[in-house]
Amino acid sequence: MKTEVSKETTRGIVQAYYEVTSDADTYRLHIYMPGVPRDGITLQVDKGILKIEGKRACHQQPKWRALQREIQDVDFYLNLQLSVDLDESRIVASTKEGVLTLVLPLAEESKPRQIAIE
Repeated sequence: MKTEVSKETTRGIVQAYYEVTSDADTYRLHIYMPGVPRDGITLQVDKGILKIEGKRACHQQPKWRALQREIQDVDFYLNLQLSVDLDESRIVASTKEGVLTLVLPLAEESKPRQIAIE
C-alpha cells in the first residue's frame, strides 16, 4: 500500500499512524487518530484508493486565552492505494479510544487458491 498525504488546508495536518495485519481472507487496518470523535471521521473507497480523514478540534471556553496547548487543532489525513481487490460491500469500521479499526475482506478473485495438477 502506498501512502499519500494531502495538504489542502491551513490547519495542521498530520499523517495518521497506522498498522496493517492480514490473514488469508482479510486485511485489518488500525489507524491511530487520538481525540477524533466518531462523527469526525470520514472513509471513502474510490478507484482503488482508501481515503481516511479525521477532524479533531479543541474547544476553548469563550473569553479564555490559551497560554499553552498540549493538544492542537489538527486534521488526520491518509490515502492508501490498495494493491488488492476488496469486497467493498463487506468493509467493517469501528472506533474505540482514538483507534479506528477497519476490516477489509478480500474479493473472492483475490483470495489465494489451490490449483490442482492434472
